[in-house]
Amino acid sequence: MTNFLTGESRRSLGEVMDLANDDGLFNWWGLFFPGFAVVLLVAPIYFIGDGLRDALDPTERRYAPPRRRRKPSRVRAKIAAASPFREVSLFDLAGRLSPRNLPFDVFAPFRRFEPVVGVWAGAYSRRRNRRAARRGGAIRLLVETLVVFGLVAGAAVAIYLWQVNPVASNWRLAGTQIQNLSQARGAQSEASVAVSPSKPTVLLAASNDSLMRTIRVHSSTDGGRTWSSSSGPALGTDACAKGDPSVAIGSDGREYAAFTVNAFCTQFDPSPYLVVASRTGPDKPWTVRRIGRKRPEDSFDDKPSLAVGPDGNAHVAWSRLVTWTRQTTVISSSGDGGRSWSRPHIVSGGLNQPQLVNMTVSPLGTLYLTGVDAHLGVWVARSNDARTFVVRRVGPISASRASSCLLVGSHPIAEQANRCLGPNPTVSATRSRVYVTYGAPFDAPKKDVSIAVFDAALELLGRGGIGEAHAGRADRFWPTSAVDPRTGLLWTCFYDTTGDPSRKQAWFSCATSRDGRNWTTPVRAATASASPQVLWEDSRIYGFGDSIGYGGYAGLAVGGAVAHPAWIDTQDTEGGGEEVFSARIPAGTLRR
Repeated sequence: MTNFLTGESRRSLGEVMDLANDDGLFNWWGLFFPGFAVVLLVAPIYFIGDGLRDALDPTERRYAPPRRRRKPSRVRAKIAAASPFREVSLFDLAGRLSPRNLPFDVFAPFRRFEPVVGVWAGAYSRRRNRRAARRGGAIRLLVETLVVFGLVAGAAVAIYLWQVNPVASNWRLAGTQIQNLSQARGAQSEASVAVSPSKPTVLLAASNDSLMRTIRVHSSTDGGRTWSSSSGPALGTDACAKGDPSVAIGSDGREYAAFTVNAFCTQFDPSPYLVVASRTGPDKPWTVRRIGRKRPEDSFDDKPSLAVGPDGNAHVAWSRLVTWTRQTTVISSSGDGGRSWSRPHIVSGGLNQPQLVNMTVSPLGTLYLTGVDAHLGVWVARSNDARTFVVRRVGPISASRASSCLLVGSHPIAEQANRCLGPNPTVSATRSRVYVTYGAPFDAPKKDVSIAVFDAALELLGRGGIGEAHAGRADRFWPTSAVDPRTGLLWTCFYDTTGDPSRKQAWFSCATSRDGRNWTTPVRAATASASPQVLWEDSRIYGFGDSIGYGGYAGLAVGGAVAHPAWIDTQDTEGGGEEVFSARIPAGTLRR
């Protein structure tokens, strides 16, 4: 809770225990100590209640016998004479022990006191029994307390062993120069990264930032060994970045960043639009261009993808609402370094509510696109002129929601990266091969990564999975792929829960292939794991005003036989502290 007078924030005991209980999924003490605190709270209440019941309720006084009225002396003597304690009196005991050959009873003078002594002995015995009963009750309560402690500790150990241990990724660590790119407050998500085709030491990355009015841009000029982070292109006094960043670098070193924008920061905008910013190199000023003319309020742009060909032409594809009930994929191109862009046109009229577009350009200049739609599932398209496209079906996806996740009634909404989570299709191309990598939607019970291999004309050559088969209930999700332009080696990276039977922790891992069918053993980009639950939940929008639910995907760029993945880490989620991390993974460290 917060003290509104001082501004000081304090946590209640319940909040502390709740946070510790959540931590119990990963650390044994997160379950043991909340249970221990509960026992410390409940046990005293139990003792006090038990004592009050014994003291005040005459029908429930278990240890104290009912009080009796004192009897007259003669009555007391008769009771003493009939008391069983007479049999075990000191006189009888002494009489039994006295020698049998004595001519007289040596204890005869004392026998007249025997009734009184018997009464005293009986009273003493009763007091002793009451004390024993009280001690027995205290011992019983102590045993019950120890049993409760034992049950709590046993449950904590059982849950820890079942949910967490053994937790260790099956893959070895291969990432080097592991870095937090932003080291900023707030939540960073939706990472995109690109490498210069002419100078592999120059890298550009971008991500969302929940506390900035624009996207966050990350740059490196030494091959990912060090990074600088700064705010992205300025958007004026009213507009704010909505998200979905995508970056690319041309052969001339020009850098591009595309993302969607809300016209107003302080209110919900149902009609976000697309901008593409460009600059001549790191630390240079950005030139920002809105793609297409200003459209009516009942339209929107969503989820762009950038690519630059070997001829220097830049292309951007994205989703656009074209009628009240239909949104589709459109494309625009620029031949002058992003200063002007062609009029957007539809990729294919045969696609049904296409979304989540991704794009690349082959070394020969052929443009390839992939995405998800309600009819084909995952699709791929090719074009030689960025205007006429041939579309092919890649394959169906389980639990596809392409026809429903964007619709309110019959009207699509601009939230596909938040609501249509999971498939993340990515297309990569060499001179003779085209690879389409995709995952499973958010609602799929089992999540895995699939790949389809095509020739340059989009004739299907085969399908398969990524890497060796992994047993158990492991999940692989949010895949991304890229091809090394010099070696033609295909890289694919993804979150992988292999090594955690509970699927509560995932390690960002990568694998390589020469043909898309035979893969090296996956390796980890970093030692630390991420929480799949946090990744999935924070990527969704819960309702109006949510500042974290941007959507979820990772980035990958490859150049000079080194991969540069960029992924979301969830080690510090207090107040939405997700961070974008990056690493260097040399190709020589991967083996079969």
